[in-house]
Amino acid sequence: MIASPLLGWTFTVLFAATGVVTLVGAIRSRTWTDRGSYAAHVLMSIAMAIMPWSWSMAVPAIVQIVVFTAAALWYVALLLFAVDAHPGPDTVHHHGGGMLVGYHAVMMAGMVWMAALMSMMMGTDISGSAEHDMSGTTGMGDMSTTGSGDDLWAQPTWAVVVTLVFVLVFAVAAVVFFIELLRLPSSRRGAAPLSPLTGTLVNLAMSAGMGGAFLLMS
Repeated sequence: MIASPLLGWTFTVLFAATGVVTLVGAIRSRTWTDRGSYAAHVLMSIAMAIMPWSWSMAVPAIVQIVVFTAAALWYVALLLFAVDAHPGPDTVHHHGGGMLVGYHAVMMAGMVWMAALMSMMMGTDISGSAEHDMSGTTGMGDMSTTGSGDDLWAQPTWAVVVTLVFVLVFAVAAVVFFIELLRLPSSRRGAAPLSPLTGTLVNLAMSAGMGGAFLLMS
């Protein structure tokens, strides 16, 4: 859904990489809390990796909405019930309460909003049924409010505002993860499924990628 093939492949390669790394994390996980959390990120990475391409619309938006609503609720449950409320210093912090768990919940909610918004902008309902002819549409880059296609849904102000809020959230998150990366001791190791360095790099890549995707859609 990105008009530029170079930009599209950048998103695909970025999220393919995060998908592979988080899959490794899921395989190495020893608890269902970690497995569920990494699995959510694997699914998110797959969805984002294919999203730049028009054929990704073959997957009904309702599927992504259901999957990532469940993932968001998973993180909300971890936050509310404070699973592993006092994690050790070497954990990746997928669980244990706190702002990072809330951030992951927001990230999954962002995937829900992205699916709904793309469906509306492409002129389909969430089940994937076309509301009008979308011939000639190629991808995400064609879905901006300034696009020339008459078939594109003109975003109301409230939708643009919601999208820009997600841009801001992910931009701030990217800065926070970048600062965390700079402060991370090079000698730090742990028994977590992913090292602190790898986990922070994945969080940084995902936040930057999500922010960029929402910026294109705004």
